[in-house]
Amino acid sequence: MTSDFTPPRVAIYGTGQFGCLIARKLVEKGWPVVAAFNRAGPKVGQDLGRLAGMDRDLGVFVQDCETADYAAIEADIGLVVTKDAPADNMAAYTRLMQAGMNVLCHGGGAMYAWDFDPETAAKIDALACAHGVTFTGGGAWDLGRVWPGILIAGACTTIHAMEHKSLTNLSAATPASKHLVEAYGVGLNAEAFRKTMDGNLSPYSFIYRTVPPHVMLGLGFTVTGTSQRTEPIFHDTPTWCNALERDIQPDESCGMKVIVTAETQEGVTCSGEFMFELAGDRTEYFSWTVDGDASNRIVFERINAMGTTVGLMVNRIPDVIAAPPGVQVVAKLGPPKSSARF
Repeated sequence: MTSDFTPPRVAIYGTGQFGCLIARKLVEKGWPVVAAFNRAGPKVGQDLGRLAGMDRDLGVFVQDCETADYAAIEADIGLVVTKDAPADNMAAYTRLMQAGMNVLCHGGGAMYAWDFDPETAAKIDALACAHGVTFTGGGAWDLGRVWPGILIAGACTTIHAMEHKSLTNLSAATPASKHLVEAYGVGLNAEAFRKTMDGNLSPYSFIYRTVPPHVMLGLGFTVTGTSQRTEPIFHDTPTWCNALERDIQPDESCGMKVIVTAETQEGVTCSGEFMFELAGDRTEYFSWTVDGDASNRIVFERINAMGTTVGLMVNRIPDVIAAPPGVQVVAKLGPPKSSARF
């Protein structure tokens, strides 16, 4: 650890799988976890160390998020690891920011809240500015979806278009994640898909609309509009679905594809093709291609999705604390950097 670095004091809001993994990583690094919150239930009152599987007490007991005294907690930042949509997390943001904590949220909708939910983003921004703290959405997209697109354009003096593609492999999902694969349309015939998943009907598809405009923002372009559509993915032969514990037939969807296009005032378009599919043993990936005077393509293969999210949440903490008050997106914070030296 460098001598001029003071480990940040961290509060964790949400002690599910990600919250507990983040707690373990922070403790490993020697960064103090000073508080933990969760909704009412059996986790409240437990020592975070035991709850997170560290086999020892930390002396930090999980508090009921509804009744905790946030003003009594001395923390530099609160990590919100609960829901995707900013509006659904507003109570958490309010409690933490009113107590003077910066906020880093791993929800997909928080990555570019200004595009996902402008009304809620404006409320978050006003609250953050009023209390002199920063709000940022972070997580795996920081490394896989946002910064590769910004970096690959760095060699271009002229850009005509950009394209992002990704694969999220649903084959590894277990029966405990049945709700997840169903949310991506697995097992639906064409008509059922149209009625429940098309357009913005899928509970997840709307989140991905924010990626192309986020990257365009990072590159300094002015986004004038974003369009989106959702399509089912069919296979020619039966495909085993571990989560549903049955074969998906050729007339049933093996997932879905979300297609997004962002237009800019400068005439540069940015498209995204997000695939969520029963893809067998294929490795998950994110790719960016730039069509310009220095056309290139970059591919990031995601081998450890959970570890990537946890690592990026931890590594972004110093950046968020140091950023100006208000809503700040990762595209404006600089590329993610390892905290291994701290």
